[in-house]
Formats: sequence, structure tokens, C-alpha cells
Amino acid sequence: MANYRQYTQCVDISNFNPANPYTQAALTGLYVTLPAAVIPVLMTLAGGNPWCLALLAEIYLFAAIIGYCYWWLFRRLICIPPTADHPNDSTGNQMVIGTLIDTLPPYSDSNPLDIDNDFSLGILPSCIPLGSQGPFTEANPAPGPFGYLITEQPVTKNGVPPPPPAFTGQRAVDYKFKDSSQDISSQVLHCEFEGRAIYDMFLAAQAALFIAVAALFACQVPVYGWIVALILALLGLLVIGGAVGLGHLDSGDPSDVNPNLGELHTNGPNHTGASVLMIMGHWVCDAGHRYDYGDLFYELHPITMCCIASPVTDCDPTQVIFLKKRWQTAANDATSSATLQSQKLPQNQWQIHPIIDGCQPAVIV
Repeated sequence: MANYRQYTQCVDISNFNPANPYTQAALTGLYVTLPAAVIPVLMTLAGGNPWCLALLAEIYLFAAIIGYCYWWLFRRLICIPPTADHPNDSTGNQMVIGTLIDTLPPYSDSNPLDIDNDFSLGILPSCIPLGSQGPFTEANPAPGPFGYLITEQPVTKNGVPPPPPAFTGQRAVDYKFKDSSQDISSQVLHCEFEGRAIYDMFLAAQAALFIAVAALFACQVPVYGWIVALILALLGLLVIGGAVGLGHLDSGDPSDVNPNLGELHTNGPNHTGASVLMIMGHWVCDAGHRYDYGDLFYELHPITMCCIASPVTDCDPTQVIFLKKRWQTAANDATSSATLQSQKLPQNQWQIHPIIDGCQPAVIV
């Protein structure tokens, strides 16, 4: 297993700010720009170049980008507390075993300019029939041993400041026919492999903000100060543009977690053939969807482990729970400190076969 990538952190509901993220970003821009403007304004009133104050617009832009990226990375995801019957594992993960219904690679044809470059999956948890509609609530919970993952929890029903958003769940279609009336839509569990585009933007905006502030003060230097300021202002924009380009090249991908995962398959027109996956990840609610699409649903985000699993032919919940325990034991063994230390030993560094390119452990007499 490769190390999973995580740039986000979920926030406890008590620290969640329900305000629109664009409003939060705009306010962050003001909080940074107004204090930064005091000295240049005084210098302008004392006879400095008033055109230098135009650089405040760039400072505001970079500060607002920082505010938005901060919300995206550290205030957007709401932590969903584990239930008494389904505790997190030792690393804070929940597990699902289910059928792959759809995939949404970053920069898809539907939204090629989206700066969110996570790779998303829609999983139908085992023992939930294809075509189950929902939304699933306390009065109408999702069936099966993993149904709780897509059933509304008290934290979003009662914990979000009023008016609480309606829980919608997420729907996905396993095979899209030309005649959409033939499509079968199901409630799924949204799962995401994280990309780093927003994180790169967050770091770049901080560097660009420092450059823009330096440009504002350099502009007040007599004679050639405005030239230096112009160069710095353009450099700040270049830093932001470079971050967009670099982030675009570093998208989330299933191979980040498991290089040997292989090709993933969704259903064909007969609604069969999809991959069955075992996925582990952090159970969260992405509040960003309520602003962009009006949806509210739960996710495993980021995915920390992903493997191909055998189809669950017997949907006896007891058998599925037993299977879950076996997967959990195997995952714990694979990621234990003893296993990780053993993998670093010289005799375990072979690539082809230990007889060909391996070595023998040292014999201690």
C-alpha cells in the first residue's frame, strides 16, 4: 500500500461556520488589506505616489484567495462522529465494501476548469439494492451493515446552525443510456482521493501576498520605486499562475493509495460487471456541496485504503460484518508498525523475486 494523500482536515461541528465561503473569503481579504493599507495611505497623504494604492487591489485578491483556500482545506469538511455500533478504527477510519457505481476523474468533460482535482467514486454499499432512492433518514434508514454511512446523522440534522440544510444524499447512475428514462439511479456513498491543487494555491497565495505587500512599500521609493513595484506585482501574479499549473498536474488518483489496484470497472448496460471495492477513509460531510449544488451528503474523504474485493453474494448482514472484520484485521496487520519496519529490512527490498535480487538476513551468532 502506498501512503494516502491528505491536505484537508475536518472540523468539529461546534467550530463550523455556516456562512457562505465567498463571504468568508471576502472578509478575510478586508482583514488583511485594511491594516496593510495604513502606512502606505499615510505616506501618500504626506506626498507619496497615490497610484501606488492601486496595489491594494492585488493584496486584497491574494488575501481573499488565502481565505477561500483556508475554508476549503480546514473548515469545509464536517467530522461525522462514529456511532456506538460502528466505531472508528485506531487511525480514525470507517470502512465500506460495495459496488462501484460511477467515477468522476478530475477535470472531466463536464467541468474541465474546476480547480478541485480530487478523484471521486460513488459506492453502493453491500446489501443495498441497486435503485435504492432515499434520502435515508432516521425514520427511513439505509439497509445493510454499511447503510449507516449514507443515513442522516444527528450531527448534521441538529448540529448545523438554523436553518439546517435538508439532507439529500447523493445519487449516481451506474450506466447512462441514450434514453435517460432507462437509467437506474441509486443512493451512493461518495468517496474521494485527494489532489493538491487547492493546497498549492493556498501556499502560493501566501507567498504572493508577501510579494504584493513588498511591492506596495517599494512603490513609494522615489524615482525607480514604481518599476520595482511593477516587477514585484507581476511576480505575485506569476506565482499564482504557476501554482494553478502545478496543481493541475498533481491530481488525485486511485494509484496514490494502491499502485496495484488495476483498472476499475462500472456496470455495463445489463447492470453487471462493476468492481467491488473495500474502501477505508475519514467519514465527513462536505459542506461545500450545499453552497454549489444545494446537496448535503456524507463521504469517505480522503480515501486512505482501497482494494478490489470479492463480490458479496450472500447479503446476510452477519456474514458481511464478519467479512468487514477480516478486512479490518488484514488492514491493521498491513499498516502496523511491525509490518512497516519489517518492509524496510534489506532482505525485504527485492523487486523481482528474493532468489534473484534478494539478500539474506544477517546471522547473529
